[in-house]
Amino acid sequence: MMRGVFSMKRVKKIFFLLLLLLSCNINLFAQDTISKKDTSSIKKHSNVVVKKDTIDLKKTIVINNKIFKVYSNWITAGGGQGYNSALPKPQFIAGLDYNFHIQQYYFQMGLLISGDAFGSYNNNQFHVCYGKRNENAVFNLAYFIGPSYSVIYSDYGYSSTSAFGIYGEAQLIHKLSYDTGIGADIFANANTTETIVGLRIIIYFSGAYQGQKNKLAEKEPTIY
Repeated sequence: MMRGVFSMKRVKKIFFLLLLLLSCNINLFAQDTISKKDTSSIKKHSNVVVKKDTIDLKKTIVINNKIFKVYSNWITAGGGQGYNSALPKPQFIAGLDYNFHIQQYYFQMGLLISGDAFGSYNNNQFHVCYGKRNENAVFNLAYFIGPSYSVIYSDYGYSSTSAFGIYGEAQLIHKLSYDTGIGADIFANANTTETIVGLRIIIYFSGAYQGQKNKLAEKEPTIY
């Protein structure tokens, strides 16, 4: 029991430190929303007013002669360990999330399952969240929050209860290439029946790749 309590405190401490990191370093990964070409154009036409938050949803970048979209969707999946307030011991946690954007706004739809061991689950959770994303050639940082719905099984699956709650998640990915990577996420789900906090190791796949750069193209994409 004491080991489980200590581990729970350690996970909460990691969760707090990651949230602090997000709040202090959000500008580190932020991307410019107005290209240098747009800025030079503004100087030539002083009567043209462009808002600082202008978003180019078709913006692309070139890395190693490959073209990638800046605004793209991605999938994360992985497993780890979590702690459930209704149980005295840690549980195995697995999850799958589809992270997508509508215009410049990011959303997440996902599934989280937990249980005493891999393949033996007593909790299924679904969530739909709104979030923020900050990305560069090396890192993808994202965080989401939104409503969740949990189905909790007891008595070896013969009875169940359900509950609505709130789910929050923070992802930090180190990219192996611009559209693939590996990292971790810290998450928490709270409802009237239980609170689950955990840490997962996840893999990252995005739909950013658009093909090889055309050397004869008149308009070259922005080079990162």
